[in-house]
Amino acid sequence: MDNELLTIMLKDPSIILGVNNLKVWYPIRKGLMDYIYRRKQRFAKAVDGISFAVRRGETFCLAGESGCGKTTTGKSLLGLTPITEGNAFFRPRKEVINELQKAGLSTINSDIVDIFRLSWKGLKYVKRDITIIYQDPYGSLNPSATIKDILEEPLLIHSLLKDEEERKEIIYQVLEQVKLTPAADIATRYPHQLSGGQRQRVAIARAIITRPSLVVADEPVSMLDASIRAEILELMLDLKRNLNLTYIFITHDLAVARYICDRIAIMYLGKIVEIGDARRVIENPMHPYTQALVAAIPEPEPKNRLKLREVPIKGEVPSAVNIPTGCRFHPRCVARDKNLERLGDICVKQEPGLTTLNNDERLVACWLYRNSYKLSPEKSS
Repeated sequence: MDNELLTIMLKDPSIILGVNNLKVWYPIRKGLMDYIYRRKQRFAKAVDGISFAVRRGETFCLAGESGCGKTTTGKSLLGLTPITEGNAFFRPRKEVINELQKAGLSTINSDIVDIFRLSWKGLKYVKRDITIIYQDPYGSLNPSATIKDILEEPLLIHSLLKDEEERKEIIYQVLEQVKLTPAADIATRYPHQLSGGQRQRVAIARAIITRPSLVVADEPVSMLDASIRAEILELMLDLKRNLNLTYIFITHDLAVARYICDRIAIMYLGKIVEIGDARRVIENPMHPYTQALVAAIPEPEPKNRLKLREVPIKGEVPSAVNIPTGCRFHPRCVARDKNLERLGDICVKQEPGLTTLNNDERLVACWLYRNSYKLSPEKSS
């Protein structure tokens, strides 16, 4: 196990989560000919060795196209999908650590646990402090349960309040926090009696009712009407300030990411290709893939909507089973074609690691910036 990230966390108490070399590989079922010719086991590499740290109180974004591994990363933190390799060092609330120690479950030190090394019992304790908001407000709520029952379930699972009146009071309080009033009336309703925006508010209420430190928000506004999205994002920002929450915000929409996120990690085919301050990354993207994502953002100015804009990308996303050699983005990279004389075949032969750019607190995985940091994004797009 690489302890470098853990060492950093031990020295810096502001880091609430450190993910180290996370891999989530799904084995491909072998056919008869695979056994006859003794072919090696193949894998779909949904997440392929990513590392990042999240500071307490920030909104950290995982962004990218469908299939890039962002949702798989988020779900792995809650034990909802098995991992192949890696560590997730988490700093939960003191009472959660105390519960783990009382139960005789191991912790790394007095305030850090490795989520991926916990037993199911230990994970249950930690999941009081890490919760999730699902993407689909229509499918994430039990249609046969009232809103009261839906919100009461986490309290019962974690044995947080034994008195029914206390649970009811907390439920009403949380409903008011997510702007669902009158709370007593909303609590008696079923999900089908609520609008999509109201259902997502219930999903948010369920995520915060255990008073977590970290909330994984998996595209929480992507299925909502545009008129409702801003309200939900404002609500999440209010809750973050009032409850001292930390978000891992998963999205494919860079406009949403710019609005709500502090830092952003751009993912492509299971890897992080660029990471840094959200506003800087979106306003001045460095990696060719990030430049393509930004170029694809719809133009809000009506006068400019009909103008043709070049999106610096080509081809289709490769299969996660047959990942290209070297830089996995090179078959689609227009920037490589324009700088082929300088780059040669290094993009095909060797995968670039994340490199810190001069005078900028961001990391970029691209050979364009290895030998000359002065190459402008305009020349590489």
